[in-house]
Amino acid sequence: MIRSYWGEVHRQAFAEAAKALHLESRVKVLVGALGLIVALVCLAFWGSSHATADEAIIRIAIAGTLLCLFPFVYFWKLVSIPARMDAEAKAARASTPSPIVVFPRIHCDSKRLIDDSNQQQSTKQGLWENIFYLVLQNSQPNRTIRNVSVYIHTIDSIERCLVRGVDAFASDVRHGDFVFYRLGRVISTEFTGLPQAPGTPITMEQMKSYLHNAPQGFLSFEPGGGWPSVKFAGGGLGDTPRGTWTFPVVITADDLPGITVAVAFDLSSQKVIATLAEALPPGGVSFDSGDFGNVVSFGVGLGRR
Repeated sequence: MIRSYWGEVHRQAFAEAAKALHLESRVKVLVGALGLIVALVCLAFWGSSHATADEAIIRIAIAGTLLCLFPFVYFWKLVSIPARMDAEAKAARASTPSPIVVFPRIHCDSKRLIDDSNQQQSTKQGLWENIFYLVLQNSQPNRTIRNVSVYIHTIDSIERCLVRGVDAFASDVRHGDFVFYRLGRVISTEFTGLPQAPGTPITMEQMKSYLHNAPQGFLSFEPGGGWPSVKFAGGGLGDTPRGTWTFPVVITADDLPGITVAVAFDLSSQKVIATLAEALPPGGVSFDSGDFGNVVSFGVGLGRR
């Protein structure tokens, strides 16, 4: 890779130096040299001695000047071309549509939330673990996109999203593949996605907070992988109105510019709805209670860890 890059730099530097000195091709150089020789021969036979000497000196001086200037022009081009190539490559990448396609529907897996004391009894509690995934696809034929990662930005942290089915935060996406990245979950009394087998049991102590909050409508979005490290990112607690929380999501991959989208979680009812937002919140993360004008934005950085 390095050899081919510098080989291209040398090739362009040589070609541009030759063009600047009007020596674009071997044919042009040979024709110029032949013309110089013919002119000197003609002057030697038919011109005066003084004129011949003067003309010869001028022509040889011109040719010598071109040959002396060539290394300097070549070196100047050699130094300036890498920066220009880098700028052209960035411009090309910016103008080329990304091969990463964000699926318009947020996928949801719904599992019964159970505790480890009595699974049969805990399933009667009626709580569901609704796990939401951002779905990505590679639309570029004959190419595998390397190291695709997804980051969800909350008010106070940046959470890297796990790939469903593997214990990894990044994936190589082949053409046509769909890859699911876990954004987070919401515990509620209703399922949003296709019901599946119960998830990993949690302790009864952990279950108590959900048994108290969820039936009353105090839902919260928990980014990341859930237990044992539960993080709160948005929701309604106490007298706080419940509504829609919108979070920026950044998608990165090797050799591709990053993509930023926004995912909105409507926590106003037990059947939680997650959708791609039409635009990023002006401050990063935003909360909309549903009342006209009652939108709160929280400034967050969109860098990645």
